[in-house]
Amino acid sequence: MYRLVLVIALGLLCVLHPSKGQSDLNDLGTVTDQASPQPAVSTSVDSAAYRSCFTNCRTIPTYNPVCGSDGVSYDNEFKLQCARLCGIDAHCFTASMGKFKKGEEKPLNNTCGVAICSDTRYISLMGCGVMGTTPPCYIAPGNLSKPYPHCCDILVCPHSPDE
Repeated sequence: MYRLVLVIALGLLCVLHPSKGQSDLNDLGTVTDQASPQPAVSTSVDSAAYRSCFTNCRTIPTYNPVCGSDGVSYDNEFKLQCARLCGIDAHCFTASMGKFKKGEEKPLNNTCGVAICSDTRYISLMGCGVMGTTPPCYIAPGNLSKPYPHCCDILVCPHSPDE
């Protein structure tokens, strides 16, 4: 019994007096479905219907925050999926490339590469990699006006007269 009281007291102490650099637990959201922060609703979604849908959407109680393109941090990927099912338009988003949909690819600026919005709303970057060679072969520069992977450098090996 003494240990239980001590654990509860320490838990309350941590909540009431967060250490430097530690957020208040209210800022972190929660791991339960009922108390999860509800995102702001855009004008294209009926607020009452959205809130009812989002509140009743059951997910696992895991705190692994993801950011939706609607500017809201959701407790986990499942809460983001609930928001989407309830009418929120949340896709991948970066400041440099803007918003893009699941499965959409966007070229990376001034380089031969592409960013891909995955099914789980994570952004994957694909590029050409590194090449090396020895004479008589050489590496010809890629053409950045072409889409990935056709913009990558090309390995060129002249045919020898013996072949």
